[in-house]
Amino acid sequence: MGRFAEDTTVPAAKSRAELEALLERHGAHQIAIAVDREQKRAVVVFGIDGRRVRLQINTDPGNKRGRAYRPDQFERSAWRRLLLVVKAKLEIVKDGESTVEREFLADVMLPDGSTVHETLGPQLDQSYRTGAMPPMLPGIGETS
Repeated sequence: MGRFAEDTTVPAAKSRAELEALLERHGAHQIAIAVDREQKRAVVVFGIDGRRVRLQINTDPGNKRGRAYRPDQFERSAWRRLLLVVKAKLEIVKDGESTVEREFLADVMLPDGSTVHETLGPQLDQSYRTGAMPPMLPGIGETS
């Protein structure tokens, strides 16, 4: 089974424009989309429901999983995948089945500019590696 949209002919710029329009339709504001050709990645930042969300995608993974990808094709595919994921998340929120915070929690930006995932991911890894789980109710039963 291939990657979603791996053969898409939709230009990356069109997918970026569709993503921006989608975010606007769902009430996002302060939308910024930046492409870093040197670092081969793109960043999408937007505010929605009192949160700021930052999504990042790789636009050229090189030779991943033993397969060579054409950079232009992979970039088109990466933008289509991001558009699909964001659309699905926003639709489930619109239907009242979830919340923005739940759907985008890993990508919510904290006051220092990092995301929840960047901050908590290493802590979660450590907890599972050591078996030392944080207390269920922080502050209860802890001694200082």
